[in-house]
Amino acid sequence: MNASGFANGCDETWQQRNEYRQLLEEVSGANLRSAKEVSAYIVRNHLEQKYGNISGVLDMRRGADSWKYKGGISPRYYARLCSDLGFRHGKSDCYVTGYRSFRDLNR
Repeated sequence: MNASGFANGCDETWQQRNEYRQLLEEVSGANLRSAKEVSAYIVRNHLEQKYGNISGVLDMRRGADSWKYKGGISPRYYARLCSDLGFRHGKSDCYVTGYRSFRDLNR
């Protein structure tokens, strides 16, 4: 890990690190209680461009059901965001099968 607490991954960009810090700062005072609320906050406030490298559309699955979840946080940042914001991770039988950032979707 580097001094900012991020893993030194070769595929992590300065933009992603910066967006993560900005998102964390922005939502810290927004009285949000879950990552789902952070996703809704991003979509409701049209922040897809502002956080386009770390949020996007998740492909989700539960049993035989699958769906797309708009505003999802990148799997790379999801656990860290929950930890940094003090969210309790509830058990779920849903899981992510794919992810596309808003930035990639708009190319």
